[in-house]
Amino acid sequence: MAPVSLIAVFIIFGTLFDTISASRCVVTKWRAWSECLGNCDFAQRVRNRDVIRPPFPEKNTITGEIILRECPSLFEVEYCLPKICEEEPFEKTPKLTHSRNYAPAAIEEDDESPFFTTSHHNRPFFRPVVPKPIPRAVAHGIAVHTGGRVDCGQDKRCCTINRLFCPDGSRPRKVQRFFRQKDEPFCRTYDYPYCDDDVEDVEQPLRYEANCQEVCFSERERVYLPAQRLIR
Repeated sequence: MAPVSLIAVFIIFGTLFDTISASRCVVTKWRAWSECLGNCDFAQRVRNRDVIRPPFPEKNTITGEIILRECPSLFEVEYCLPKICEEEPFEKTPKLTHSRNYAPAAIEEDDESPFFTTSHHNRPFFRPVVPKPIPRAVAHGIAVHTGGRVDCGQDKRCCTINRLFCPDGSRPRKVQRFFRQKDEPFCRTYDYPYCDDDVEDVEQPLRYEANCQEVCFSERERVYLPAQRLIR
């Protein structure tokens, strides 16, 4: 009886393994980190990866339960230090170099010269250097888009938005919104970092799948692509 029981246990574990492995999400390697955006007090950079094979729902042959595994994180955000801060760690604002104003010496005019003029207008050879203000990013509430129009289809709203802090310094609340990865025939959901209605009105993330299909797909794509399928 003991060998029969062991065989039954192995069969059960083998069935579970096949069921779980069949619904696994396969992703690509991480892309290179983006440029460090921000200032010497607060800066971030991001990187992402794509889904090669999304997880498909599978039925557990033992319990009859539908299994759908989620994909691992496709985006990472980390703090960084811009190059200008690394080059001058004790001086966050670059030194301003001032140039002296040089004026030409007065030219002695010859009264007998046919080109003699009765007035002089001496101007400096060099104009003073006017320092340009160094742009500084807002320390909180930086919305990092994971791509541009080329990466996300028809509109920048089709990209995802990542944020660590809200403009008031609080942590954002995760709510479900939609995005489209370029060349994929469907829309996906992601965790949008919600701060308040005013911030969302400015960024205009896609709230519904129908909005995503309307904004992120061209008319030709909506006609020729198969039925849209939502995958997370």
